[in-house]
Amino acid sequence: MKNILFLSLILTLLSCKTTKKTVEVTFPKIVQFSELTKNDNSGYMKKKNLIITSTEAYDEAWTELFSNFMKKPPIPAINFETSMIILVTMGEKTNGGYSIHVKSITENEKDVVVLIEEMIPAKNCMTTSVIVYPAQLIEIPATDKEIIFTTEENIYSCEE
Repeated sequence: MKNILFLSLILTLLSCKTTKKTVEVTFPKIVQFSELTKNDNSGYMKKKNLIITSTEAYDEAWTELFSNFMKKPPIPAINFETSMIILVTMGEKTNGGYSIHVKSITENEKDVVVLIEEMIPAKNCMTTSVIVYPAQLIEIPATDKEIIFTTEENIYSCEE
């Protein structure tokens, strides 16, 4: 009798419906982006990181980006309801071999982190004797979150 009572108690407990809450963690999330342009002869004399959210600001940035060119390329169309633009620049560098690019973008619960990689030639590198102004312009999905820029400087060696 004890076994039957014990068995029926176990069956009763096992047959009860339990609600199991699962919380899906969606952050951090990698943000996809596309490069609009990259050049070493931009008009940006100083280091800058810009967030562009309007056509007017985009036109102004594009003009400055190509101010050192004889002919400015046509500006790509952007829908600012669904996208925004990030501009990263290194400012004036006294010789070639420098470059800048967005390495990754990560969306967190409260912010978006843009990781910028600056490539810097080591002293053993033979570089061109020309002043350069490295810059990159990218398109990302529009967001209302705070955008935080972090920079990683990588000095590369030219020795084999």
